[in-house]
Amino acid sequence: MKDIEAFLKITELTNKLKADNLKLRKLLWLTHGCKQLYGDDGEMQCSSCSLDFKRDSVKKTESVFNNNAYAALIEAMERTKGGK
Repeated sequence: MKDIEAFLKITELTNKLKADNLKLRKLLWLTHGCKQLYGDDGEMQCSSCSLDFKRDSVKKTESVFNNNAYAALIEAMERTKGGK
């Protein structure tokens, strides 16, 4: 009986983690700053940064965000140089 109770508790916690993960991914997808979002049929994709917020790993998402931030920084620095 304890094995069944433990299994049910683990299943409940796993399902909660999956639901929380999906909520956080959705918030990140909606607020990450790009305007070309695709969300039909429950998808959470961005054609601007080529991310699939529903399926891509955290590592890939972090890498794309870091690369985009670096590119924006370089662009801002170039604009500043050009304005002087």
